[in-house]
Amino acid sequence: MTFPMRTTLTDTVLAPSSDRTSSGSTGQKRWLLALLVLALLLRLWRLEQNGFGTDYYSAGVRSMMTGWHRFFYNAFDPGGFVSLDKPPVALWIQVLSAKLLGFHGLAVLLPQVLEGVAAVWLLFYLVERRFGSTAGLLAGFFLAITPVSVASDRSSNIDSCLVLVLLLAAWALIKATETGSRGPLLLSMALVGLGFNVKMLAAFVVLPAFALAHSLGTRLPWRRLIADWGVASLVLASVSLSWVLAFDLTPVDRRPFAGSSTGNSMLELVVGHNGVGRFVRRARPAPPIAGDPLAASAPSAPPTAGATIGPGPGGGRPPYLVRAPVGPLRLADRRLAAQVAWFVPLAVVGILAGASRAHRRWPLDGTRTDLLLWSGWVVAYGVVYSYAGGIFHYYYLATLGPPLAALAGVGLATSWDWDWAPVLEQWRGDFTSRPPAPEIVVCTTLSISSSLERSHGTAMARPPFALMSLTSASSRSLRRALATTIAPSSAKRRAVPWPAPELAPVTMATRSCRIPMFLS
Repeated sequence: MTFPMRTTLTDTVLAPSSDRTSSGSTGQKRWLLALLVLALLLRLWRLEQNGFGTDYYSAGVRSMMTGWHRFFYNAFDPGGFVSLDKPPVALWIQVLSAKLLGFHGLAVLLPQVLEGVAAVWLLFYLVERRFGSTAGLLAGFFLAITPVSVASDRSSNIDSCLVLVLLLAAWALIKATETGSRGPLLLSMALVGLGFNVKMLAAFVVLPAFALAHSLGTRLPWRRLIADWGVASLVLASVSLSWVLAFDLTPVDRRPFAGSSTGNSMLELVVGHNGVGRFVRRARPAPPIAGDPLAASAPSAPPTAGATIGPGPGGGRPPYLVRAPVGPLRLADRRLAAQVAWFVPLAVVGILAGASRAHRRWPLDGTRTDLLLWSGWVVAYGVVYSYAGGIFHYYYLATLGPPLAALAGVGLATSWDWDWAPVLEQWRGDFTSRPPAPEIVVCTTLSISSSLERSHGTAMARPPFALMSLTSASSRSLRRALATTIAPSSAKRRAVPWPAPELAPVTMATRSCRIPMFLS
């Protein structure tokens, strides 16, 4: 089934940038300013109650303020005995902020707030230049209110910096795809390498999506493409390993011990604790044998960075670690889904609608390339997080916020301008064989959500489904269909074998909608 579009969609959502209204229009600037103010307020509201955020990182910031040697080697303690178990770039920004404003909680948390607001603006720009200002503003709005993004930007965790760096890398990659130039591609890989120095291998998860989008969207011959990616790989490796090699090549008596490692090596930390350790669950120590004299005297292993003493609720894991079982439905867990799964149905509509309106040609046009980039980003991190059986925190999901928000913005802007009259006529005629995709997405997702909640204790967040359903109901043709269905005249009244299908999304979303407790 095809979805007829009114001219407003073609002119504003999927039209080339040269055919759209200039992004500098007064109305758009006002909406963008309001969006950025909203994002800033959500991240600054009563920020002082968060103190210093994560004490582990804040203690390292305080130590790095005391000297250049401790600053460069990411020292955890003022004596420079042990280092933090993360790369230094994001923490260096916190140190500079504390140097300018003094060491207190707001000075440590302010960089993440600004990085979060900058990510909202950058996502708006990336979506607006391809899909129009409406889609861009919606994408920025969705990212601004995503619970895990707000929570991460209000802490001292380094994920806010990683998200901003990855968005900058996506901007450079889109430029490289459009122009076919090697320079933007090298810049993109250098930015991914910078992301490696923010959170190590977590930055590399987007590389398959970047490589696929660039390879299928550029007009370069394959030999040139292979050569460009060869040079880009060298840049990526050089930037990524620059600080790690500088740390490891320094004599051990002139630098701190590499925190959370056993061999005093940052490379080991990259591969072990921050690599394989995220996928392989640590083996629990065997219980001591009764009467064994060595059991009482055996030393216990020191806690890992950021760990709490004592078992957490529900199985002995600390409360800040994800306890959802590993598998394809892991992200449907109610605690995880409440953070980023709000806009999944809209994201699906954005992918399908954008792809259906783009020109089918090779190489891919700009619309399909961007959709491939965002959807590949979601799939890559979704697979990694679904099967990360080791150390896994809730705030890791912040990296899923930008691509889901981008696709949801495109989906909502697209579905708003669909002409639903032909679709509804076809649906009435043959509901079982040709249902319209957006309504089916909403109804099916809500049905799956209810089933998962009943059987597995999982649930998808409800407000976005209600938002999407009300969006569909607000279109002119659907309102007309609702009017004729709810209050038909006696002369035109006729039997309908199915209960008004166009009412199903609104009814289900209204009945199922509830406000989640997403801010704490």
